[in-house]
Amino acid sequence: MTMQTAAGAPPFSLDAAQALARAALPHFGLPSDARIDFVKHRENHTYRVSVGDEVVALRVHRSGYRDDAEIASELRWIALLSADGVPVPRVRPTSAGEPYAVVDHGGHTRRVSVQEWLDAAQTGDVVDWFEGRERPGVELFSALGVLAARLHDAAERIGTPSWFRRAAWDAEGLAGDAPRWGVAEALEVLDDADRELFARARAQALRDIMAVPRSARTFGVIHADLTPENVLRRANGDHVAIDFDDFGEGYYLFDLATILWWASPLDDVAALRSALLDGYTSIRPLGRELAALDALVIARGSSYLGWAAARAGDEAADWIADQVVPWARRLCGAYMTGDVLPWHTTHSREDAR
Repeated sequence: MTMQTAAGAPPFSLDAAQALARAALPHFGLPSDARIDFVKHRENHTYRVSVGDEVVALRVHRSGYRDDAEIASELRWIALLSADGVPVPRVRPTSAGEPYAVVDHGGHTRRVSVQEWLDAAQTGDVVDWFEGRERPGVELFSALGVLAARLHDAAERIGTPSWFRRAAWDAEGLAGDAPRWGVAEALEVLDDADRELFARARAQALRDIMAVPRSARTFGVIHADLTPENVLRRANGDHVAIDFDDFGEGYYLFDLATILWWASPLDDVAALRSALLDGYTSIRPLGRELAALDALVIARGSSYLGWAAARAGDEAADWIADQVVPWARRLCGAYMTGDVLPWHTTHSREDAR
């Protein structure tokens, strides 16, 4: 696999990325001959680095994807959460005390960061949830609610630091005319009726979200991608939030909406939703903002369709276009006609066909 590069720059292949990752090790006080294993690549390249019994996760950040202030904001925010006792990976600063290193190697310059490696398993897979091959239980959803509440309680205590630089998941960023991840209507697989439905549903979601008073209790720094892949379960049963790449200021309930969106086709989603909210409210009470949860779920689904529209040909985007659009059509139709969404009634995934 070779990434696109600027004219005249050498191709940034997997081999080139791994060589740069190895060159970054001394910046973090790690020996250059440490074992380094490739883990994954999407926006960034991630590696597992082992030095004896010590294991860390090293990330080579994609060039031009986030600017320096945005990368620093992410790493500093995770460090603040960790210091507050929230279960997140510990950030390892450079030997100079910086949140990331700027590394030049083989004609490439990249930002590199290091975090604690967690020996833990993903709590699920959105594809398996969505297609019904995996059935998460109410215990997991209660734990996810507790984890989200702990993230949000810490965010309210900390506030938004002066150095914070990330685009907001506010009402306009979620469901305005130019949402952060693009508009669902741009998907090529849609017909005119679909485009009209998705545009109207997004506009209604915008109105419903804006009807909720925005305050320090309802709006602050959120994870913004709290999928089961981004929540790990340790052997002792603790749940840990990882991958803050999309975090930013937003409505706290948006994190719960992300979880509910991917669970929405499951036959027992009503019980899962109750467990999620019970776990959340055991830590953090909810008030009038709960009225906007359905709208936030619709906005969350729309954002994934917009993401897919901008990435035609990507395997994940093609799966969304093929598998998620029919379900999104069903939910948006129910939302617009005042019908009940699946967590308020019994339903079948066949309704989406």
